[in-house]
Order: sequence, then C-alpha cells, then structure tokens
Amino acid sequence: MQPDQFDTLAGLSLLVLLPTAVLFAASAIRVARWPWWSWLVFLGAVGGLLVQLHLTDWWQYPTPADDEWGRYDSGQFFGIGFGRIGVVVNAAVCALHGVRTHRRRRRSVRHVTVLEARLLTASSLTLAAACATPALWWTSGAGLPPWPLPVALAGLGLAAVVVVVVRCERRGLGLDVPVVRLASAIVAAMLAVAVVSGGSGGPDVTLAPEADAQPRPTTSSTPDPWADWPAADGPHPADTTTLDAAAVQAGTQALLEDTVRWAGPLDDLTSPTPAPALAPVVELVTSTCPDGGTRWTGVLLLPTVRPQDLAPRVLAGWERAGYTAADRAMGTDSRWPVGPDAAVRRMQIGGDGTGVHVTAESFCVVG
Repeated sequence: MQPDQFDTLAGLSLLVLLPTAVLFAASAIRVARWPWWSWLVFLGAVGGLLVQLHLTDWWQYPTPADDEWGRYDSGQFFGIGFGRIGVVVNAAVCALHGVRTHRRRRRSVRHVTVLEARLLTASSLTLAAACATPALWWTSGAGLPPWPLPVALAGLGLAAVVVVVVRCERRGLGLDVPVVRLASAIVAAMLAVAVVSGGSGGPDVTLAPEADAQPRPTTSSTPDPWADWPAADGPHPADTTTLDAAAVQAGTQALLEDTVRWAGPLDDLTSPTPAPALAPVVELVTSTCPDGGTRWTGVLLLPTVRPQDLAPRVLAGWERAGYTAADRAMGTDSRWPVGPDAAVRRMQIGGDGTGVHVTAESFCVVG
C-alpha cells in the first residue's frame, strides 16, 4: 500500500471507527441489562485502551526518507489525537447515562424476548469488534487488517439486527432500540469496508513517488528523435537488436508485465468508494514492418487517481531496465533502449482522465 494511502486509512480508523466501537460496546451493556458495575468494567477496559494508544508511537511505520512535511504520517497523528478524545467523551457520556438510568430500565417492560435481547447484544459486540479491529491492528504494529475480517464481523452484526427487526415486526412490536442504531450500524459497516478496501499490512516505501524519477523535458520541435539526445558523447539509442524473433516477442511481453508490477496498486475509477482494480492483461498485437519482418506492439491502460505518482514509478523501472529518456511531446514521454540486446524499440507513457497509457513497440525481426 502506498504510504500516503496508508496514512489516510489509518487516520480514518483511529478518528472515526474507534470512538464508534465504544458506542457499540456501551449499547451491548444497555441491551443486555447487565448489573450497574458492568459500567465500571467498561470504563476500565476503555482506560486500558487509552493507555495502549498512549504508548503506541505512530512513527513505528516506515516513511520515505524525503518526507519533510509529514505527508505520510499526518493523518495518523491527527487520528490518534482526536480519536482518543472521541473515545473519552463517548465512554464518559455512555457510562454516566447508563448508571443514571439503570434502576428505571430494570422496572421497564421488555418489548423483546430473551433470544432477541441476546441477538442484539451479540450484534453490538460484533459491530464494536468490526470497528475496533483496524485501529487495534494499527496499534499492534501490523498495519491494517486483511479486509475480509472486519467486513465479516460487520456483516454478522448487521445480520443479527435484521433478524430481530423481522421478528419484532411479525409480532407487531416496536424494536426496543432506536432506528438510528440500525442506521449507525450500516454507516459503521460502510466505514469499515472503506478503511480496509485499499489493502492490508503496513505502508510500502518503495511505492512512494520518487523525486528524482521525474521525466526529463526535452525539445520536440525537430522531427529527428535523436536530435535532442542528452549528451553527444553519452549512450546512444540502439537501432537494432541481436535477439531473434522468439526472444523479441518474449522480451516485449515481459517488459509490459514488469511495467504493470512497477506501477503498483491500481484504482477502480468506476467505484464510488476507494477500491482496487485488477491488473490489466498484457496482450501483444503482431504486425508486418514496411521493410519486411515482424514487430509486436502492446498497449496498457493503468487506471489510477494519482497518475503523478504512478508514472514516475514506471519511468524509474524503465531506467533500471536499460531504457533512457529520448523525447517528450504533448504530455507523452518516450524511452529508447541503449543496449544491443533489447527487445523493445520504443516505450511511451502518457495520461488522461482514464489513467496512465503505456505503449510498447518491439524491433522488427525476421522469423
């Protein structure tokens, strides 16, 4: 996961989901009608959680060395600070209200059966666990949890609420819990899904944008692609290859597959919420060269909401693979091989609102 994306999701789990988990835990105590001293246990558990958060250092997660302005840890900093305030306020208000209304609630008439009350209690505890899991995963140093865990917990909690609602409606009784509670449960489940939809684990500093990997601007006014080569006595682009046809085809396929890997996580631009996209399948198109021979061309579309971060990672990978800057025109960067054993003659990268576009064109070979 990219460090900035991890910082945003971790800050959201600390700021929103953790105080929400306290509300669901308090709801479980109220619905179960446990003794008044249960609120003391509740406050003690919240106090232990606050001590753990106080001892947790958000700097335990690696950040890029050039992070001078806190771009990759500011969300966690504010999330843990204001999240602790939310936990304290919610716990104090719930405990005070629970103790004051304990006797009156014991004399009230129960509108739900024992089974329904147990289902509501289990639902509250399950939703509390679903909301607290990302934050507790963060405090343990493991990053963010794999998405099926909190999603499954939230689904079980919502299922229990739906069962109780249906049972009460069939008997013509109103649910002994406000409708707002059901709405808040759905919102909490959606937040849990949003927090873990971007991946799991900790941040990967190798996916951070590289400051020195920005495209090198060159003049494109001349039709000769070699006229603006960076240095007259430096490396010059190769115009032929020593590889045979099978090696050229395999090398072009491999370079495009490596490009997808270097690009990192992709985004589903059709989803209303942050969601990962599947890696595109690399397919080559075979064509005949004007002077004879065969070439292979591949086109990729890499969907992303941050092309300014994805493109430098791809360009850095091409540089490591032996492809150097040659030309830039109309927002499209070209890379050409230097060594004589390259399979691809030209790599191009550009972008628009649909993502980053990559084109690879192999050398013409006979065979």
